[in-house]
Order: sequence, then structure tokens, then C-alpha cells
Amino acid sequence: MEPELTPRCSKVVGSANESARQFNHEFVGTEHLLLGLVDEGGGVAIKAMEEMGLSPSDVAAKTRGLCAAGPEEVAPGALPHTPHAKQVLEHARRETSHMKHNFVDTEHLLLGLLHVRDGVAAKVLAHFGITLGAIREKILGILGFDAKGSV
Repeated sequence: MEPELTPRCSKVVGSANESARQFNHEFVGTEHLLLGLVDEGGGVAIKAMEEMGLSPSDVAAKTRGLCAAGPEEVAPGALPHTPHAKQVLEHARRETSHMKHNFVDTEHLLLGLLHVRDGVAAKVLAHFGITLGAIREKILGILGFDAKGSV
């Protein structure tokens, strides 16, 4: 059975859909997931970014600066995810099993964003010096795991 999204993570995905709409995009990409994450403003992912000296508002500004608006307003409803956004969610689910969690939350989503290196989100985070290894270590520390991933 696949792990379910927590209410916070579901809110992030919903916010990503709204971010895509604001740009008149007909899809949800990694950039929208990153915007949804920072717009939600809480959870382990945001705490990890802040502890690494990264301001969520700076991430949002950089990401929004890379998003060109589409020409026409998008029809209401849920938007499809790009292949990269789908990969992010797959990686996020894999991260839950590595941490022995039965849910997908913001920390798993952040790690998933960094796994998809060709995505806009990973490029934005790399711009700020955030790497998969460093943020994973920070997240594991916040969650009370040691360096080997044990509690």
C-alpha cells in the first residue's frame, strides 16, 4: 500500500495547483511544488531549510522569477502533473520507506524535489547551495535520527 499524503502535504500539492494557475500554466511542475511547499510555510522541510540558512521567501522569489506566465487563463479543476513532478512524488514515497514512515510529508517532498535534478525546483535549491545529502542529514537530525539513519 502506498503511503498517504499528510494533510499538510496535501495542502502543499493543492497550493502547487493554485501556483500553476496563477502563472496560467496548464500543468503542475516541480517549480509549483516548491512554491506550494514554501507558501505552506511549515513542517520539517521549512525548518530544515531555515536551519541551513535558507529563507523560504528568497526561494519563493527566485522560483517566481523563473516562471513565465502563460498566455491564457487556465480552466478550473485539478491540473495534470509534469513527468518531473510525478517523479518528485515517486521519490518522496521512496523516502518514506527509507525513514520507515507510512506517510508522505513536507520533508519527503523536499527530498523528492532534490532527486529530480533536471527540475526547476532542484535548480533553484542548488542556486542556494542546498544539496540532497546536506538537506537529508538536516532532516534526519530534526527527526531524531543519527547519521546512519537510526533513531
